[in-house]
Amino acid sequence: MSSRRSSRAQGTNPKALGLNPRALGLSPKQLGISPRQLGISPKQLAKKRQIMTDLSDELAAKRAAIRAARECTEPSLSAAEAIALLESDLVMVQAAIDALHAEERRAG
Repeated sequence: MSSRRSSRAQGTNPKALGLNPRALGLSPKQLGISPRQLGISPKQLAKKRQIMTDLSDELAAKRAAIRAARECTEPSLSAAEAIALLESDLVMVQAAIDALHAEERRAG
């Protein structure tokens, strides 16, 4: 009976099975798993959500600017300025990814 319980408990914990829900393309919510079961505190989860929300807001603003620029007949930026903007965006995105990895390392 105890082995049955442990296998059932293992079945609900993806870490115990060696699974990564993100690698499967599923969110923990879709799998019916709480952040606690994944070893993420509510504070860490809130911080990750805030980072992703900030990035989503920036992305939406950039998409709107791109749409407006496509409708314009004259380019407002030179190629060098556009490349500089893209490089700065890459640095910001990489910093956000590194911050998420650092949080995961601390939590793990």
